[in-house]
Amino acid sequence: MNTPADADGVVALEFRREFAAPVQRVWDAWSRAEAFAEWFRPDEFTLEHCRLDPRAGGEIRFRHGHPDMEPVWVRGVFLAVEAPHRLLIEFGFATPDGDYALREGFSERSRIEVRLAPNGTGTVMFVRHTGLTRDQGEGEGWRQTLERLQAFLTPQS
Repeated sequence: MNTPADADGVVALEFRREFAAPVQRVWDAWSRAEAFAEWFRPDEFTLEHCRLDPRAGGEIRFRHGHPDMEPVWVRGVFLAVEAPHRLLIEFGFATPDGDYALREGFSERSRIEVRLAPNGTGTVMFVRHTGLTRDQGEGEGWRQTLERLQAFLTPQS
């Protein structure tokens, strides 16, 4: 994981992962609500009420729950969708009704870019999360989330 900052001090988190799964399977994990809801969360969190429309201009909405926190609603817009190789999503916190909401200490919006490429019989994935004012646990959250994606993509015997 890298955490470079731009000239304005905005933090970007970058991750590279390899999966023993074809590109289409990894793409489906990102672009199908029922699959996305299975893995897109850190440990001890839940992901509920997931809706996503993976096309340019389409929305994504979900709620993260945690036993020690109030539920956190998230809303996003797909800015670019190049199936099955690239997604660009702008995210922000939201109200349960779907309106954008500010959270003290957090950026109003951030962007997540996902790039997928074939790597032998598997896939290499690059994730870049930009627009963060600082890493307030997002780095560790991503680490846990990507471990969940790895487990989701690994066939169970």
